[in-house]
Amino acid sequence: MEMYKVVLKSDTAFFRNDVTSTSYQETFNCPPLSAIYGLMAAAFGEYRYDVDVGYIFSYQVKTTDYELILRKDSSKKDLYKKYISDDRFNRNDILRGCNGTLPIKREILFNCELILYIGDEEIAKAFGNPYYALLLGRSEDLAKVVSKPKKVELKEVDKSVNFGHTIIPFEEGRMIPGRLSKLNIEISETYPRQVKRAGIFNIVDRIWPNQNLSNIVKYDPEIKLGIYIHKGKLNVS
Repeated sequence: MEMYKVVLKSDTAFFRNDVTSTSYQETFNCPPLSAIYGLMAAAFGEYRYDVDVGYIFSYQVKTTDYELILRKDSSKKDLYKKYISDDRFNRNDILRGCNGTLPIKREILFNCELILYIGDEEIAKAFGNPYYALLLGRSEDLAKVVSKPKKVELKEVDKSVNFGHTIIPFEEGRMIPGRLSKLNIEISETYPRQVKRAGIFNIVDRIWPNQNLSNIVKYDPEIKLGIYIHKGKLNVS
């Protein structure tokens, strides 16, 4: 199976688990498909959900840190119109509905590497000169391409392989130890963002040896791992 392989690295990454509380924000240990399609959209300049994609994600350390986020009040988002000429209220964050700041505790992944397998040559080559900044989570989680896109041949699997550091749909990876989670696949492009598609996946955040996944995954002999390929879909909207 021919794919195009791109390697990215980032100092930090964050993939929020939306079921965690506001004051404590947990990260998934692997990016959901929505983050991968968003990354490809940043490189290419538009979303494409019809592209086959696989990936391996790893990090060295997960830790937590405190940060302040702005507290919003939508009922006061137009407050600046009333006080726009009043020097006492000249900060946009206040005038646009900020009610101060809220301390939160956030998990952060450090020293991250993402190996992408993309089924479209044009999108893969866009990583050589991306349209927008490449992010692995928040706006500060900048990623850089460390290995230019190249065509690779993924092998068919007819025996057990090492597998992990990725996600796999529950129905196909139910026998692999991992964490079952509902992960976003597609989100709206307009604000406020809305989840348009999601699914149940097994997050396999460590390498498990000798997994019987013949006819389910492909094999990359360069990194000696099985690669699950998520099939792109046309007309997903």
